Amino acid sequence: MLPTMPPRSPDRYRIVGPCYELFCGFYSAARIQRCRMAMIERIKPGERVLFAGVGGGSEAVVAAARGAAVSAVDTSEAMLRRLRRKLALTKTAIQVDVRNDDVRNLTEYDQFDWVFANFFLNVFDPIEMRRVLSHLSRLARIKGHVVIGDFRPLHGSALHRALQRAYWYAALLPFAIVVGNAIHPIYDYSTCLPTACLQMVETRSFVIAGVDLYWSILTRRYSPEPDTAIGGDRPG
Repeated sequence: MLPTMPPRSPDRYRIVGPCYELFCGFYSAARIQRCRMAMIERIKPGERVLFAGVGGGSEAVVAAARGAAVSAVDTSEAMLRRLRRKLALTKTAIQVDVRNDDVRNLTEYDQFDWVFANFFLNVFDPIEMRRVLSHLSRLARIKGHVVIGDFRPLHGSALHRALQRAYWYAALLPFAIVVGNAIHPIYDYSTCLPTACLQMVETRSFVIAGVDLYWSILTRRYSPEPDTAIGGDRPG
């Protein structure tokens, strides 16, 4: 079952789109940019790569420069204009399939070697987030990878958790007010992976002033049918 798709609305990011990357860089001391680039070095030439909610798309440009066949999807035309400008400024001919669409409309199941969802799933409410994650997993090939970059779930001491929580809501609430993103606690995606047939492979943390605030999660898709799982398609 496809995730619920509301009627297409005006570009909610038309106001914040031009300054989105500048805000993220300032707010996170460039950690968001580093998190978005995590795992890109694993991409091989010729692999098919999908970026869901690509935004400004610097990571899509880097992936294409590595020789991957890249598709970049975002509902915001304001954000995609920034990606197109970056592509136009590259010194070599880099091709990216740029789509102004809702990734939930994609039905290219089992087609992508890599699916990136960086700072994307957190715009949805908890129920829709799980549906979208399962949909993204279906777009990846069996043994393909889904990468999630986002705020790291609460952990550590009471003070550490309080700092994480305050930092999260300071970022969430302005976007909830301006563009209508869902209001919710920090997601722990590791608890959602099994229902999406995803197995965690690696994580990388990004720290500011000694506080782990962001992480990138590398996962591998496995077959949902136990009798067809061969050679590690399904975790034991």
